[in-house]
Amino acid sequence: MSSATRKRLEALAILPDFGIDTRDIPEWTEDDFARAIRLNVRPFAEVIRLYKVRKSAITARIDQDVLLWLRGQGTGYQTRMNAILRAAMVRDLRRRAKHGESR
Repeated sequence: MSSATRKRLEALAILPDFGIDTRDIPEWTEDDFARAIRLNVRPFAEVIRLYKVRKSAITARIDQDVLLWLRGQGTGYQTRMNAILRAAMVRDLRRRAKHGESR
């Protein structure tokens, strides 16, 4: 985040609600609420399809045979690697939720 963006956000954070011009944001109607998608009552698989996940570029060291296996399945090996990691994350989160674990 740039320092200019950070300064603008800091200025907004201390601004009282009545000081924010919301005239360009229409009030929600009953119809709007009726069409809204409640994410907290939907299955995780459905929610994740609606959610735009931010990507992060990383440098990672993985075993060469694992990389060759991923690449050997055709283009999109990074997407496959992400899907494998996401599936492991979901399994872990579900297991923790089932056992009442927070971390």
